Amino acid sequence: MSTDDQSSQATLGTSNSTIGESSLTNYVILDRHDYASSTDSNDHTSVPTTTNDANEDNGFDTSNNNSDDDPLEVRRLALTFDYLMYKIQDHVTGLSDAVTQNVDYTKKQRQLELSQINRDIHDARKLISECNCINLEIDKLEQLQLMTRDFKERLTVIDSRTKTHDRKFSK
Repeated sequence: MSTDDQSSQATLGTSNSTIGESSLTNYVILDRHDYASSTDSNDHTSVPTTTNDANEDNGFDTSNNNSDDDPLEVRRLALTFDYLMYKIQDHVTGLSDAVTQNVDYTKKQRQLELSQINRDIHDARKLISECNCINLEIDKLEQLQLMTRDFKERLTVIDSRTKTHDRKFSK
């Protein structure tokens, strides 16, 4: 058993088990560091075994629970493996759900940002169009100012010629 196991007790009976239902017993899986108490004076050098009382309470058949029947503790190993696979699958499912939620949230945020950017671009184009119209009107006014100045100069010249003409012929 590893010392970084976070659960101190695990029981499992799943339909996806790699061992048959009749061979499953309610094993209590404990890490050596989890059940050893510093205040206890007992020797905790061996992993505790399952008691018949615990198996009878859970409705399991206790006739297959002797060490001669499974000296290499294959059932316990299979049960531990099944539990580990269950925990891995559960963790992967949780991570998958979290990633899916994060992707959906990020996608929604990007769509909101993109729609805001599109509105800003539309507003900027509208403003540029209005500025171009105003610029054309300013150009027209400048042309009109040049025309009026030129017209005023011509009027001044015509007025001065008429005055000189009137002086010549009025005498």
